[in-house]
Amino acid sequence: MASEKEAVNPLEIIKRFTSFLEVARRCLSILYLYHGEEKVVVGRIYVYRGLVQIGDRYLESGEYAYVSGPIRAIEETILLIDECAESRRDVYADCAIYDILSRPPVVVEPNTSIRDTVKVMWENGVSSAVVIDGGRPVGILTDVDIKNLVANGVDLSRPVGEVAIKPLILSEKWESCMDALVKMAINNIKHLVVVDAAGNLVGVVTVRDIAYRLLPVPIHFLKDLKNIHQIEEFKKVKENIDIWARRSSAKILEPGAPSPIHLTKLITVINDIIMSRVIEDVMRKLEPPPCEFAIAVSGSQGVYEQFVVTDMDNFIVTTCEDEYFAKLGKEVVEQLLKIGFPPCKEGYTMDKLVLHLPKVGEFIESAGEKDVILASLIFDGRPIYGSKRLVELAREAACRWAKYNRMRVLSSALRYKPPLGVFDRLEKRFKVKEHTLGALTLPIKALSMIHCITKHTIYERISELARLSVISQTLAEELKASYEILLRLAIWAKGQGMTEISIDEVPNISMLKTALRHVKTLHEFLERGL
Repeated sequence: MASEKEAVNPLEIIKRFTSFLEVARRCLSILYLYHGEEKVVVGRIYVYRGLVQIGDRYLESGEYAYVSGPIRAIEETILLIDECAESRRDVYADCAIYDILSRPPVVVEPNTSIRDTVKVMWENGVSSAVVIDGGRPVGILTDVDIKNLVANGVDLSRPVGEVAIKPLILSEKWESCMDALVKMAINNIKHLVVVDAAGNLVGVVTVRDIAYRLLPVPIHFLKDLKNIHQIEEFKKVKENIDIWARRSSAKILEPGAPSPIHLTKLITVINDIIMSRVIEDVMRKLEPPPCEFAIAVSGSQGVYEQFVVTDMDNFIVTTCEDEYFAKLGKEVVEQLLKIGFPPCKEGYTMDKLVLHLPKVGEFIESAGEKDVILASLIFDGRPIYGSKRLVELAREAACRWAKYNRMRVLSSALRYKPPLGVFDRLEKRFKVKEHTLGALTLPIKALSMIHCITKHTIYERISELARLSVISQTLAEELKASYEILLRLAIWAKGQGMTEISIDEVPNISMLKTALRHVKTLHEFLERGL
């Protein structure tokens, strides 16, 4: 009989890992390591899957050790780590198995052949099939079992009921993700059959499902988006993202919190997917477009800085002038508003901002006092639908305008000063977005426009400015470190609903002052060029 827990005695595992499990039931963190990836880990680790190197020692699946230092993955690895951060406790407490069941289970009868069972699994794109008898689950066949069966030359015409795992390891649907994960670790399995209080089959949950949910970054939202199509479903995902973002923002300044650059990029990608799906849905309902076009996102979404979304900036680029595109933009924006994307107060959305490619420069000139803002918005444009080439051509037009109006662009970039007074004393009260993060990003955007650096993220633009010798390598490294600090502060403040902050509310004054000194150096550099 094939089994995921072949040659494993659960009682021996329990005996060996009693002290580990006592802690794990209270608090457990999960770490994914890709092949060759290195991480510094402090705590007791349990290798659920894979192989890691610690100094001259190797740990494989089922082994554990106390670690205080770097570890390296020899292959893709999942680690369970006890003594996890206090800040993650609420993530585990909020996670119930029922919440992460995303699809109905694939089931077969006991007399179904192994071959037909595998075919059903393949057709449904799943890694397991539950064997049911009289409506109740009696066994499970997984992809691991199939490998063992084939390797051992088992006749695939045999009934699946003869080889499926028995007895089943079950989980009740309201069981916590933590308890389910520990149950998997004890029994050395990757799938749990989920039942209700009456023992009826509800679904199947995998270690990957739980890992995605418990990761400190919301990877599971990407998975959720695969199977939804209706506006109300998108709205629910958007609401969950916003709830997660606001909750996580409160912990973004804590030691060990994930990189804000990675978090904002992931949130941005999720919003990109939602917007792209909405655009595709609207396009299916309209007649074919009269000419080549593209839709681009801008602002914080354009530079991968979204976390708690406060507005949306986007535009359409076309090769012809036609009312079709205003209609397209209007319908897309209406759907996005229904989902929960906030409107842009300045009106920089695709229902109002349609750029005819040969006239982008003229369009910027016609904006009057807002010409620099409009040029910057176009330059930050990132295509999410249609021709990428058109968006790049529009960005190049914004670059040409910026080069010609260099002094105006640089002067505008210095409108928000870092809140440092005499002897670099921090001002008693200041606006977070404008005078911390904005004081850094606006000059970087201005320099990037003038030198036509087409990278999208601020972090990449800083590196490219150093590569082109526009700024020194030393200043670039200081600015990249400052950017991460100020981005953390901006996320934290936005999550708390704070647009201004007093010196008494700053969590780490010395760190903030250090970051702002580097921003001040950048401003002084730009002022010398005026």
